[in-house]
Amino acid sequence: MSLRAIPLYQELDYVKPFRENAVGFNSHWWSQRPKRIADETHEFVTFELDSEEVARAEVDPCATLSDDYTGQGHQPAGEIVRIEVRADRHCGGIGKDAISLIARRYPSILLFALPVRGAEGFWDLIGWIRLVHQDGDAAASAFVRPPR
Repeated sequence: MSLRAIPLYQELDYVKPFRENAVGFNSHWWSQRPKRIADETHEFVTFELDSEEVARAEVDPCATLSDDYTGQGHQPAGEIVRIEVRADRHCGGIGKDAISLIARRYPSILLFALPVRGAEGFWDLIGWIRLVHQDGDAAASAFVRPPR
């Protein structure tokens, strides 16, 4: 069976739509920075394989990629704010497939990610283009979807 992306919708102010304390996910990530529903521009997606949640993502389709990365002025873009594959499903291709499904959802905008430290290798592995911050700190890299 193939990975399915299922959009989730925030139903309560200050509460993200993911199931709380789900085993294998970083609960702190999925509860921080909630907003009022009227102010929320981020989109939330759960990914299922055989009716089982195996990954999660938060995307801001109204973000801006800083000229600290491009040197060409701020660029309207979509940011993959965070993506997480359930702990027991790491290294099975789910992350790459989830990113591919997100990219299909936003075919006409520049997509980028600012990964947490230590996750840069994942973005390199899936072929996204690394943009080093102007201060030269490779650990503060942005990654952009390659042109099609």
